[in-house]
Amino acid sequence: MHLLKNFVYSVLFLLIVVNFSCLAKKTDPSKPKYLPTTKDHKSRRLANKKLNCIRFSKNCFYYNQDLTPQLENTEVLGYITPWNEDGYEFSNLFHSKFTYLSPVWYTATYKNEKIDIGGGPNSEWMGEQESLGKERPYILPRILIENPQLIVNKKLCEEFKKKIFELLSKNPKFSGITIDGVQQIEFLISKPFINFLTDVSKYFQERNLKLILATRLDRQITPTEKPLLLKISKLVDKISLMTYDFPANQQTQALSPLFWLEFIINSLLEIGINPKSLMLGLNFYSRDIPHTHVDIKFYSGNLLMSLLKQKKPKLLWEAVSHENYFDYNDSKGIHHRVHFPSPYSLQTRINLAIKKNIGIAIWEIGQGLPCYFDLF
Repeated sequence: MHLLKNFVYSVLFLLIVVNFSCLAKKTDPSKPKYLPTTKDHKSRRLANKKLNCIRFSKNCFYYNQDLTPQLENTEVLGYITPWNEDGYEFSNLFHSKFTYLSPVWYTATYKNEKIDIGGGPNSEWMGEQESLGKERPYILPRILIENPQLIVNKKLCEEFKKKIFELLSKNPKFSGITIDGVQQIEFLISKPFINFLTDVSKYFQERNLKLILATRLDRQITPTEKPLLLKISKLVDKISLMTYDFPANQQTQALSPLFWLEFIINSLLEIGINPKSLMLGLNFYSRDIPHTHVDIKFYSGNLLMSLLKQKKPKLLWEAVSHENYFDYNDSKGIHHRVHFPSPYSLQTRINLAIKKNIGIAIWEIGQGLPCYFDLF
């Protein structure tokens, strides 16, 4: 009986060791997740409209070890979300590619008669950026305005501005901020918001701080709106355009069709806005739309690769939108179409930004694939 018990314990111990060994292999932190290579994305045959699924899957996690910026006169803003840690890793690894970094750290709220700018910096990452010295990008954390009363109500607006100024005084390593949460043109050009921007802009200019406004301008601009948008463009250093999440229709289910981007950019430039104050939004994420249009999903680069390896679909090119996509059926037989950024589709949008002499804003870098950064 004693021998049998020892034998059982020995077998159990062996099984635990084997299982732990297998788990260690799967989660081995010493194994590099992203791999440098001497070849650029063109040499790896990723710069084509027609992508091979297997080749794309195998080569997307490699990046060119030559990290020299590819865009000499085009400024690049990269957003970072704290819930996607790849963004911090990419921002350090590819820091030379960015002019500005905007970590999504703060949310401005008004609850129980109290204004709060909730959130806080990632101290470890700030230290890593600081160690880069003069080479580090400008850091402009995003503040998301959740409640319009923070702008509309004069008393609340005054207190909100003070909160912003206090935040900057407590964090002298910030180069400024990015304001987000104003998506409707009607609110954007309203007197309260313009007054708010005017005061913030004056404070920033006096202290050599930078101000970026993230917004969505995706419809026809009326004659009365044009001078007000022009005024706003002069109050900020950059307007980060959310030129993604295009509403799917019968023509295309693309995330960010090129014809739509051209329309938005041309509409703003025709007003007389300085092209250097505009930044074209590029999505690093993919969108999965089922035939039922129910339960639409968004994928980071890692999740996209998992789906490609599982389904092994044929990767296609949509001429009308200048985007890559693929189709698949799920376990219930429902048809899905997934539009995703590829090196080629991203390059067409970079070319548009260069042609129009505007900057680029990426949402968001942690959702991307290492091969994307070869382009910037």
